[in-house]
Amino acid sequence: MDAHTDRQDKILSPQQIAALSDQESFIYLEKLLANPQDTQEQLLLEIVNDAVHTDFGKRLQFDQIKTVEDFQQRVKISEYCDYQESIDLIAEKGSQDLLFPGESRQFIATSGTTGKPKLFPESQKGSQVKALVSKIRAIKMMMMAKEVMAPEAKVLAIANPAAYGVTKSGIKIGSASGQAASDLPPELLEKMVLPVELLLANNLSNESIDYLTMFYMLREKNLVGVVSSNIAHFELLLEQLKEHIDELTKNIEWGKLPESLEIPDELRQKLEEKLNPDCDRAQSLRQLFSQTKGLPILEIWPNFSVIACWLSSSTGRVATSFKSRIPETIKFLEWGYGASEGKFNIPDQLGDPAGPFADFGYFFEFLPIGKTKPLLLHELAVNQAYELIITSFSGLYRYNLKDLVWVKEMKGKMPRLQFLSKSSEKLSIEDRDIFVYELDQCLDAVSKELKMGVHFYEVMFENAAIHFFIEPLNENWQTDTYAASLEKMLRASISAYGDLRLKEVLKPLVLRQMRKGYRNGKIKRTVMPGKNVNQTKLKTIIGKIPDSADFYK
Repeated sequence: MDAHTDRQDKILSPQQIAALSDQESFIYLEKLLANPQDTQEQLLLEIVNDAVHTDFGKRLQFDQIKTVEDFQQRVKISEYCDYQESIDLIAEKGSQDLLFPGESRQFIATSGTTGKPKLFPESQKGSQVKALVSKIRAIKMMMMAKEVMAPEAKVLAIANPAAYGVTKSGIKIGSASGQAASDLPPELLEKMVLPVELLLANNLSNESIDYLTMFYMLREKNLVGVVSSNIAHFELLLEQLKEHIDELTKNIEWGKLPESLEIPDELRQKLEEKLNPDCDRAQSLRQLFSQTKGLPILEIWPNFSVIACWLSSSTGRVATSFKSRIPETIKFLEWGYGASEGKFNIPDQLGDPAGPFADFGYFFEFLPIGKTKPLLLHELAVNQAYELIITSFSGLYRYNLKDLVWVKEMKGKMPRLQFLSKSSEKLSIEDRDIFVYELDQCLDAVSKELKMGVHFYEVMFENAAIHFFIEPLNENWQTDTYAASLEKMLRASISAYGDLRLKEVLKPLVLRQMRKGYRNGKIKRTVMPGKNVNQTKLKTIIGKIPDSADFYK
């Protein structure tokens, strides 16, 4: 390892950090974030030494690894298929000591909307790391939104099921967002609007979960905030309130759930035991909805002030468009970049998706686009995109997530990074790649310049031109003006686009305006059986032109 100054004492293990008080762990982890090079070097050796006696560690002679360079020479950059055989053995037979020491605590399933979900086994230390990241994220959130901790304040957490089922060997399968909800500190769990029985239920339909979520959030007068990875789910629930308001207010008035609601009898009994009739709340809601149009958030919940959700990539655009329709007083916080494989950054500023990476929990490498040699956390440059590679306590070694991340700025020695898109999200034209994140940046710049927002967009390459299908955010949309400015911006900002236009491989872009409601309609059509809106990711790059009925007339 390279020699450097300010070396710190040996870092604590995840188990030792978990034993600290909230204040002690927060102060300690902040110290580790201030010295990423030393923290990352020590952490890597901790992960390697932990796995020395596993099948994977023996095969690659982990006992011979003493430096970062040793590790990079012995372990090649990997993909999911490199772990498939071991993961299958763990899932089917409960095999131990294959990728990490001991048994698997659970599996975390990907939430992709197509194909078979990938399963990632979780070790005890890996689970502890995720809990630590959740804890420090929650502390940061409470520091930026102190109103959440008011005595009567309540929070709505919209998450995927904490458990989907079990493998053949009896190991539970859960979701990343469900795990995130369960990892919240006790002081926040006590503030949850949804009962714990509902949060832990794993055999309910999307329709039943959505109805129960609307019921509990509507009956709660002191709702101050919402936590949801994809805020589109909350937005759609608000719109559905109008459709169900008569039945919902009747249920609130009587303190009962509708007989037609398909839920197990045992769960129904547990939920209804805690319900009380609330005639006053029901009557005030009836009067409000008979007089108000739009999204009357502050009329329903006068103290509502915080939304925590993803603020980057396509879900970030959803948040931006939703923000334009609600009171300006409502704060937006980034919920944090993560995936089934881990929780990676710690947002620390209001309305900003970037944050320092959790250098105390994962060893990170960053592959510059078009390069073959990855960089380390302390070697990154501002305003650059990188493909993220992780090594974790849960048996992933130099695993390429195929995620692109962006270095927004430096905070001392630590880069502040955010998720951009999957590295596969790109248009490949001849020998050049145009990435979705580059299109995002150009659209954002043009929208700001012209004051014409984009609610949602899709692109495709057809007949030697890039076609944009855009649902505008506001009413002052002028298609020709926006198209001309976007063409100019693409040529100036994306070298691949400029070169292809100069060589006349590309014709000028084509822009079609989509009707209002196009995105929401597509979300509803895209939700697959067993999935919900929170798990639905609409593709930016599409393979065919949308139906003409969806074009703006």
